[in-house]
Amino acid sequence: MKIGDKVTNTQLKKNGLVGDKPLYKGNRTWTVVDVQKSTTTISGINGRGKQKKPTTRKITRIILESGRGDKKVKTRTFWFD
Repeated sequence: MKIGDKVTNTQLKKNGLVGDKPLYKGNRTWTVVDVQKSTTTISGINGRGKQKKPTTRKITRIILESGRGDKKVKTRTFWFD
């Protein structure tokens, strides 16, 4: 995905990048404004209450923009590589 690419709500939902919210209802087209690739550290607790070992994963964050003039709307989503 590059800056300037167009994506639709249907494509985002199909790939699990957005939930079923009012902002994503209908046939809205989004334009990719920014793409950031970086690493992040994930740690947590497993089902038995013990601390998990931290792991580093690659993450891609995108900022999407839709609308015209003063009614532009921005949203963000991400996925792990």
